[in-house]
Amino acid sequence: MLRKVSVVALFFVFAIGIVSTDLLASAKSTSDSTYFLRLSIWPKKLSWPKKSKISGISLGLPSSYGVPLATGADLSLIWGDSQNVHGFKAAPVCTGAKLKGVQLAVFNKTDDINGGEIGVVNLAKESAGIQLGIYNKSEANKGGAQLGIVNFARNSDNGVQIGIINIMKNGFLPIFPFFNFPVN
Repeated sequence: MLRKVSVVALFFVFAIGIVSTDLLASAKSTSDSTYFLRLSIWPKKLSWPKKSKISGISLGLPSSYGVPLATGADLSLIWGDSQNVHGFKAAPVCTGAKLKGVQLAVFNKTDDINGGEIGVVNLAKESAGIQLGIYNKSEANKGGAQLGIVNFARNSDNGVQIGIINIMKNGFLPIFPFFNFPVN
């Protein structure tokens, strides 16, 4: 009985969210519309709304992808590929271009992180914040920490690595156990 009530309540919350965001955005043009709720089913094919900003929740059932900007939470059952997220992002697999906030996944791969990544594998081109996982890789660590078993930073401006194996090309040693930090 409780399960049926939960499903019905969830349905009504989604319905109210869809109707209210549609009514609020109906006076605006589609290029600058901002919606509270976004639902995605399949990348680049089935989603509503398609190319609008989200200020609230973006749900990927099973996958979210490519909104111009999602501020709030981006949650997906399988794959979160929203390109620009300010807030919280969670899925088993998270990919994207820019993240300002926290990302939680088994596998994270993002171009520019300003905040944190928590996962088994964390990959970033540029990171400022924390990477917490078994394997952490950042091409350019702009500051922050890598905490894991294996940490790799091609170049680090002002970061620290704590783990079993720490590889940093400009570290006080290129490979060092337990910790490493840059020497500029």
